[in-house]
Amino acid sequence: MKTPQPCDDLHFEELSVHFLVSALYNPKMIDSKGSYKHLDNTYAVKTLVEKGCDVNLLLNCLSFARVLPEYFPALDIAELKKIAKDLNTMRKALKRIMPSVELPFLIDNDEGTYDMKLEPVSADFHMSRYFRSELWRKERACTHFAELCSRGKIPHRDDIRQLAYLWPALYVKEATGKYNYALVAELLTDADFGSKNAAQLSKSMSKVTARYAAAIWWMLPALHRWTDTAFVLGADLDEFDEND
Repeated sequence: MKTPQPCDDLHFEELSVHFLVSALYNPKMIDSKGSYKHLDNTYAVKTLVEKGCDVNLLLNCLSFARVLPEYFPALDIAELKKIAKDLNTMRKALKRIMPSVELPFLIDNDEGTYDMKLEPVSADFHMSRYFRSELWRKERACTHFAELCSRGKIPHRDDIRQLAYLWPALYVKEATGKYNYALVAELLTDADFGSKNAAQLSKSMSKVTARYAAAIWWMLPALHRWTDTAFVLGADLDEFDEND
């Protein structure tokens, strides 16, 4: 089997964006809809609606921003190293105790003849090349992720929290043409996101848009999707329970 090549830093930084996109489109996001409806009569909301915002999109953006960090995986360096070690141990143990080869078998076909097909002789004990490759890749990924986390290359939940509270400002810019930081700061204060002022939001926006431009591109489509979705299509398609 050809040895899989390890991924470079750029590939893993792209995967961190994929983690964020997965969080944005987590089906559980829809559960938070409507949690800020009580703010619909506040000065900030009424003024932003007058400027062009849709009240449902604006308030749901607050709801989704509140829960977004929860759905971004907590990447713990020690745990990543342990997973890599466990995968290495499992991969070597499976290879040792489940030797298997593929042999040719004749299979009946619809034409009344036979087709020759390679089948493993050990059935469920067979370790395919794909499975071995995937175990190796996951082991390498966890090792590399741990290294990149220690070097500050992968965002933490605190970084995602900073990005999340800027989500309403991104929507306000889409709806009104301006960030309206002062009104967004008041909106965030009303929603108990902490005390922010316009200057802080502007500075954070410059920093975040420079670092997470690829991720930010997905945030507004996610907002529109969850606001317009009454139920989650395909939410029951997971083959295994997350606790398995």
